[in-house]
Amino acid sequence: MNQIYDIAIDGREIVKGGRRTGLARYLISFMKALGEKGKSSLIISDKNTDKDLISELLRGKGKFVELRYSNVFADQFLIPLYVVGRSYVYFSIYPKFPIVLPFFGVKVIITIADMINFSHFQRIFLRLFSGFPHEIITISDTWKRKIDKYIGRETIRIYSDILYMKDRFYDQSSDLEVLKDLGLERGKYILYVGNFNPHKNVAVLVKAFRIIRDEIKDIKLVLAGGGGKAEQKFDLPDGCIVIRSPDDRTLGILYRNALLFVFPSFSEGLGIPPLEACYFGIPVLVSDIDVFREIVGDCAIFFDPKSHRDLADKMHLIYKNHNFRDIMRERSKVNSEKFLSFNTGFLIYNLIFGS
Repeated sequence: MNQIYDIAIDGREIVKGGRRTGLARYLISFMKALGEKGKSSLIISDKNTDKDLISELLRGKGKFVELRYSNVFADQFLIPLYVVGRSYVYFSIYPKFPIVLPFFGVKVIITIADMINFSHFQRIFLRLFSGFPHEIITISDTWKRKIDKYIGRETIRIYSDILYMKDRFYDQSSDLEVLKDLGLERGKYILYVGNFNPHKNVAVLVKAFRIIRDEIKDIKLVLAGGGGKAEQKFDLPDGCIVIRSPDDRTLGILYRNALLFVFPSFSEGLGIPPLEACYFGIPVLVSDIDVFREIVGDCAIFFDPKSHRDLADKMHLIYKNHNFRDIMRERSKVNSEKFLSFNTGFLIYNLIFGS
């Protein structure tokens, strides 16, 4: 007879090595709560899944089943074979889910962070089957409104916390040494963190940097992250450094010592990097889109994401005005406290299992 697990979870977002995505952080927070509550979990994984980390989070109460393929066939046919009869709850941070599970008495909870890169097929799938999940979680009020309207049902908004920042990024003893190895100096570079997909709009930042570099010769631009399913290529100017997949230690050093942080996205589900920058109390410049007004509206400077000249002017303003930078730093720290005041994992846990 199969063991019955308290919950089955799609854990494929938590991959080995490199920087954790915002969705991975979201899932890690939930798994940590499950571990603290002593719940048993059946984890859907693949060859890239960080099983060691997940086992640690779940305190040894996780059982892994590994998919050889990650495609529609696996999602719709293989996952049900593993879940049915072994758990009555299925959680995924993705909007895709096996549509047969509810017919076998499995309560499905999914997350829709945004619909930015949804294909036509994904949109049709969501519209047709959005009534099947027991609950649908969204991660911002901006996208909750859009998704509720699109699928015709109420979702539940649960923000992503940044509590993990308290456990990481804290060692400052090697800052100057690491910066030197990277060819950087404290307070003399502009920082971007994220991938290079088109909606991240990194090209406008590179163009803006060319403008201010002509006047401020010792300033540099650091693009930390890179990659993406549709990674854009750039003709990088002098003074622009790409640091691919930095680990948490390096990333903390980059945040802590940056002059300012820029996030030029055309669209985001939430936008974790600006919140991480706020945690370190550095000035934040973000594109003028609804979700950034929602999460950093009290502390950031906004610019037109279609105008590299507007961005260059705003970066130049912050560079030249020391007092203004100090005010922005204080506002950033205050804003970060909002996202340190709750625990995402336990909010999801309480939604599924009750408080």
